[in-house]
Amino acid sequence: DLEWSSSTTAIHMFDNTHENPELVWSDESREKLCATVQKMMTFHYKDQLKNIDVDWRLPSDFNVRYSDMAGELVVGGVFIKHFIRQPSWSVRKPREFMSALFETVMEHKSGGETAETVAAALVALLTSQPILAEQVPSLGHLPKLIQFMANNPAGCGRLSLQILVSITSNDSCVKCLANTTDSVKHIMTAMKRGHEAVAVGAEVCHKAFTKNVPSLVAQALQVDLVGYLLSLLEDDFHTPASAKAQVVIALKAMQMDVMSGDRVQAKLANSAVWASYKDQKHDLFLEDTKTAGYLTGPVGAAGYLTAGPANIVPDTPPPLNSSVNEGRRKRLDL
Repeated sequence: DLEWSSSTTAIHMFDNTHENPELVWSDESREKLCATVQKMMTFHYKDQLKNIDVDWRLPSDFNVRYSDMAGELVVGGVFIKHFIRQPSWSVRKPREFMSALFETVMEHKSGGETAETVAAALVALLTSQPILAEQVPSLGHLPKLIQFMANNPAGCGRLSLQILVSITSNDSCVKCLANTTDSVKHIMTAMKRGHEAVAVGAEVCHKAFTKNVPSLVAQALQVDLVGYLLSLLEDDFHTPASAKAQVVIALKAMQMDVMSGDRVQAKLANSAVWASYKDQKHDLFLEDTKTAGYLTGPVGAAGYLTAGPANIVPDTPPPLNSSVNEGRRKRLDL
């Protein structure tokens, strides 16, 4: 390991307490290791009394069980829960760590708490180090993730969509997604598995289709993704405003596609709900304002979630020495 390449560094780390994503080391850990080494030394000394030429080798199954690390989930040499708490931590081998996270997520075919935790760590890694997403296509993780989502839409659909959100800002990943068979079909299937999946999937569509990749729009037309997204706009009860904003952006991007944009426009032209949404603005929703969460548009326009102007009314009367009251008193004195 890199830490132990220097004896000075090793001694310094051994003598101190550490708690970070790559090292959890306490007084208890240090005492446990010292006791273990002392025990091994005693055994070897007894062996030497019998045979002075006996060789000492570290057992292949050597392992020290530290109580303060019990129950810790470790992937790729990183303590996952610690990493989630410190996502900006620069791991020593980020590429290997990312691959280990992808593989661990896809080992849990039924989802569950471990899969959720590891997926959260993967999203945190890709969010804090977005440059890593550039390596995802060459490592072959994206087609495997799509297949994983296809085989487990109920248990792992939303989880897979969350991972896709963290990589669809990358051009190479979106192109790889477009070159993956039935990727849009499986994304749409996963979105139909629950309200939370709808919101996450809408963000995937927003990020992916705004990259202007014609083959991805062609896939969308093959599985009638346009019709499905329009149905989300019609559903005021189950589709949150945030998801509608993302859907509008995605559809607007799809209709501008150089290869299939005219076909998308034809579908949108026949939609009554699109006529209500096509001119709306979504910039206020994307900002952190008091009206965040609303889709703004003309007052009373059908299909809009509007927020009225915020009129600030003072909750106390004006001060007695205000200029207005002063003027009134002067007139009364006259």
